[in-house]
Amino acid sequence: MVGFEELYRVMSAHPDLFTPLSDSDLKRVQSLSLEVYLCFQAFCQEHGLTVMLGGGSVLGAIRHGGFIPWDDDIDVFMPRADYDVLLYSLYKELPANMYLCAPNGPYKAEKRHAVLFDATKSINEDCESDYRKCIGIDIFPLENYPSNSFIHKIKWSFYLLICLAATTTRLWHDRKIRTTYNQAVTLFRRGRIEYKLRLLIGSFFSFLPYNKWLDISDRFISRTKPSGKVYIPSIFGSVNNPVNSEVMLPPIWGVFDGVQVLLPHNPKGYLEYEYGDWWVLPPIEKRRQHNYELVNDEDKY
Repeated sequence: MVGFEELYRVMSAHPDLFTPLSDSDLKRVQSLSLEVYLCFQAFCQEHGLTVMLGGGSVLGAIRHGGFIPWDDDIDVFMPRADYDVLLYSLYKELPANMYLCAPNGPYKAEKRHAVLFDATKSINEDCESDYRKCIGIDIFPLENYPSNSFIHKIKWSFYLLICLAATTTRLWHDRKIRTTYNQAVTLFRRGRIEYKLRLLIGSFFSFLPYNKWLDISDRFISRTKPSGKVYIPSIFGSVNNPVNSEVMLPPIWGVFDGVQVLLPHNPKGYLEYEYGDWWVLPPIEKRRQHNYELVNDEDKY
């Protein structure tokens, strides 16, 4: 399977087709993303929801005191119970400029987890016509890890099949649109073969829209009682390596770019679980932004 690292290498090697954010735009995205998170953190505190930074945002807070210098997004974790309260009821209390896109959420899902967009924050002039082009933060549910590992493996296999249906169906529906992914993956032979195979699979599952498959996947994976361990289905590496709940909960206060944020209860313990030698900087060639833009991205083929 073609991974993100391989795609990033391809995009970096073709500056005529793909361009990373400029330094000034990167700083702007970081600043606006932090504003969105702080607004959401205050909202969660006001309504009694548990929230914390996660993933690379925790790594940035502990190792760099803020954003990883080359990173451009913010990851957020919520226990499943709080995540569901947000999705099914409290989303109505969000500010009018915020759009919560999530499986089974108020707005059509973009990913396997929730994304909270702020329609007032963007570096893109076209943001007003499409809130999905605005600044957003990723919100991942912390799922309870099943106590029966055998049943979990069976359930996980079905979950992966549903996720495959979702991702390939989206490729099928977007096949005539010039996207960053389909332009990058078709630049090398193995990528073209995989892309064509995924299109074939997507055509088979296209009797449902991709966001409906995402809705099904979220409902399927979330039905588990507390077991003292949690994991994040959207981050596949955690599926067979859950973390003890006390490493994550309750959150504690920390500092991120000079402001107070909530972090996992044992942030260094979490970082060891997630990254291993988290204090070691990656080599320069692996310090990659997540955001690459297509040159002349309004072109179609």
